[in-house]
Amino acid sequence: MKEFTLNRDKTTPMVSFDPLKGLLEIKGSSIPEDSHKFYQPLLSWVEEYIALFPPSITINLQFDYLNTSSSKWILKILQMLATYHHNKKCVKFNWYYDEQDIHDTGHYYQSLLDVEFNFIEYR
Repeated sequence: MKEFTLNRDKTTPMVSFDPLKGLLEIKGSSIPEDSHKFYQPLLSWVEEYIALFPPSITINLQFDYLNTSSSKWILKILQMLATYHHNKKCVKFNWYYDEQDIHDTGHYYQSLLDVEFNFIEYR
């Protein structure tokens, strides 16, 4: 599989998924006009990648801001990865935050998914 990349702009985060490293990174603000159009290709790519049964996956999430529609798409992606983790025990979830509301959002996802997140504060 080829690397999946979406460039960051004023309303969308940077997305990078390196299949050789098993590394997915999403960084920035997520307030796209059409969350479906932005996140559906990533969701499909993650689904295809998981079907290859990779030995490990690391997801690094670092949001400045996340609107409601983006939050729903991130949850779908995390649910897919959490299901894979529950079956294979090989997904590492890293949640970077610099504000309390982003930290709280990460804890909310963690509680919904029943997986352990690594919370990493940055300034």
